[in-house]
Amino acid sequence: MFSTTIKSGASDKSYFGGKGQDGVYQTIINEIPKCHDYWEIFAGNASIFRRLTNKAKRSFLIESNHKQAKRLAHSLQLPLISLDYLVVYVLPIEEEGAWVVWGSAFQILTKRTEGYLPDTIGTYIFVDPPYPLSTRSSNNRYLHELTDGQHELLLTKLLQFENAQIGITTYPNAMYEERLTDWRKTIYSSVTRSGQVRTEHMYLNYEPPQKLQDTYYIGKDYRERETLKKQQKNWAKNFAQMHKHQRQAIIEKLIKLL
Repeated sequence: MFSTTIKSGASDKSYFGGKGQDGVYQTIINEIPKCHDYWEIFAGNASIFRRLTNKAKRSFLIESNHKQAKRLAHSLQLPLISLDYLVVYVLPIEEEGAWVVWGSAFQILTKRTEGYLPDTIGTYIFVDPPYPLSTRSSNNRYLHELTDGQHELLLTKLLQFENAQIGITTYPNAMYEERLTDWRKTIYSSVTRSGQVRTEHMYLNYEPPQKLQDTYYIGKDYRERETLKKQQKNWAKNFAQMHKHQRQAIIEKLIKLL
């Protein structure tokens, strides 16, 4: 497991459909449980991965557009690999790191049983597909759109997972609501390029996590997050001033609570 500084990138905030807005990425990250492998299968500009201050041991950013995949790899200074290279040379070993993978979500989901996306405990899949066309209030388009049939297929493939924990974001729509009726749902707001406030849904196939992958953004809004950070800073200062045996005793007590 490794930590990193937050790398936004000049194009991150303006990337159509991206999740880099203040209040959006914090909400999403606060739903990501502790995981060994982290996947973004519609990476785009990888807004959530960029803002994770505590990365999973392994992260895989899947992007179907080759030009965008190259741009993403260059921006994040990560290796760009193919799906076949991923399966043959990366997944079988336990090397820590992150990779941009040129390939589509449907390719990797269709070949799931061949080991392309292991359905294992400790795997987290963040799914941020293009918004269904019927839900949009503008004419903005993705490089690779999804038809309603492809959205149905995507949900069918994701519902086949039994162990991996999955989070899916979208605008409210009947298809997702009906297909994911048994999944937990978090509701948040985003702002479109035209300044319109929109409601978004994040569907989750797991209960509220006991442990988060990244606690940096805990808090329901900016004010609460800042209050919590000040509390943590004061606690850390007081802790550092204690005798080492007292610190040890406190740590042992806290470990029992986790």
